[in-house]
Amino acid sequence: MKQKKYYTPNTEKWKYTKINQFDSYSFDFKPTNSKVKIHCENNEIILQNGILNNIGLNLVDKQIIISNINDSNNHAQNIQNKLSINEDVKFNNKNINFYTGLFLYIPKNINENISIKNIIDQGHEKRFLNLKNYIYIDENSKSNITYNEETTCSSCIYNSYQLYVGNNSELEFTNINNRIDGSKAINNYDINIQANSKMTYHAMDISGKLIKNNYNINLNKAGANCYFNGLNIASQKNYTDNYIEIRHNTNHTFSDINYNIIAQDKSQSIFFAKTIINEKSSSCEAYQNNKNIILSEKALIQSNPQLEIYNDDVKCAHGSTTGQIDEEAVHYMRTRGINEILAKQLILHSFLADIINKISLKNLKTKLNNKIENYLKNVN
Repeated sequence: MKQKKYYTPNTEKWKYTKINQFDSYSFDFKPTNSKVKIHCENNEIILQNGILNNIGLNLVDKQIIISNINDSNNHAQNIQNKLSINEDVKFNNKNINFYTGLFLYIPKNINENISIKNIIDQGHEKRFLNLKNYIYIDENSKSNITYNEETTCSSCIYNSYQLYVGNNSELEFTNINNRIDGSKAINNYDINIQANSKMTYHAMDISGKLIKNNYNINLNKAGANCYFNGLNIASQKNYTDNYIEIRHNTNHTFSDINYNIIAQDKSQSIFFAKTIINEKSSSCEAYQNNKNIILSEKALIQSNPQLEIYNDDVKCAHGSTTGQIDEEAVHYMRTRGINEILAKQLILHSFLADIINKISLKNLKTKLNNKIENYLKNVN
């Protein structure tokens, strides 16, 4: 008798990525207790394999609550009970006994910039390091948060993120995934935006053997706004799959997606975006814009923007373009003394700058531009 599968895959979320490849993966990887001293800036939180390593001095004496996700903390537990991670169907029935991660609570009427650095220095190719991160922004607060995940070894990571933006609040969140080429990651994002609030999300996927991102974004109350910006630069045999779903659950909500992709060598990148405006959600606006550049014959980009509209009182538009570098632009630059390789690099840098320049922090834009320049050195 054929054994029955323990999951039913979501046909849209996993349309391009074979979910069965993870059947033999387990969730039992536990990093050994090898805490190392890592320099911590004043407004920085340092994680090592998802476990708190250090907290910056500016954040220690404030009302902000920072703890490990599984620490005994009544306030953290009360908030976690109100929220739930939208786990992927495949992994719901897995025996997940061990996880690490961050709980971050920013109380009412707080304005704070925070940098989170998670250094992954232990891993296994087929045993997930299970991470859960809850970030809760209470009412009338404003925060700019950068989450930078860096791997120093080949690893396999399963991330669950819960981001909550309370009434009359604003969150700008930049997620930088800079993994070594042997690393794999499945990332599930649950984002809930409340009344008269604004969420600006920057997804920066720079490297990694396999990255699967599932974004589930809910605009729950009138005046909820979401600006989603992303870039993916893929090379060699790297594979990135982005599934973005935004739900307009009430009247007077706004969403705007802008995503740029560059693929070269034998890499593959997927952009699948769905924006849903419910029947009772009038006076809503939703936009999607995807631009892609393919640099080699064997590179592949799949683009699938979708709008599901069940209300006539809306403003919506979506578009997608995929092509190669504009040879006329290259020729124009060469006639002005710029060699061909540099001309291509300048065009690609400008293409990515459309997304990077949407980030408000100047020092962060500089760091990302430096990473982009290192990547472009290999483009010819």
